[in-house]
Amino acid sequence: MKALVSAIVVVGAISTSLVGLAQTSASMTTRPSGYDQLSSLIGRWTIKGSEEKYVEVCRWYDGNFHIICETENKRTDGTVGHGMSILGYLPNKDTYTYHGIGSKGRNETMSGTFADGVFEFTAEAIDNGALVISRVRMGPFSEREAPFVAESSTDRESWIVDANITYVRLE
Repeated sequence: MKALVSAIVVVGAISTSLVGLAQTSASMTTRPSGYDQLSSLIGRWTIKGSEEKYVEVCRWYDGNFHIICETENKRTDGTVGHGMSILGYLPNKDTYTYHGIGSKGRNETMSGTFADGVFEFTAEAIDNGALVISRVRMGPFSEREAPFVAESSTDRESWIVDANITYVRLE
């Protein structure tokens, strides 16, 4: 009797596991289309005018739900800086995410949208007691280039351009 109860428990556990695996596999294969927009970031990139100093390689992370970008930047002082970015998509919020770190302590998180071929990310931070809003726009993407503009504001009305560059695809 004890062996029969054990067999029933084992068969039940295996059946439950298989059903769970089947549901997980089915849900993982039907990826929401919002992830597709991230594919425009895939490739080797440099910055126009900094071709000898800057390279960024972006690829799908295992599972094709996130983009990992690794950067190498030769600084004017001769040192080499490194950075890593992780970009993703939150289907339940229809929101894109950006997390970036750098070898000099950079650590930033932004969220955003994709519309008309342009990613737009925003974040808020307190700097010396004042609210600072950051906004980054990248796109529209051509086959070879992508404009990139970073701005900041303290009132969401007047914006200061912090960077205005063009990414160039190397391959």
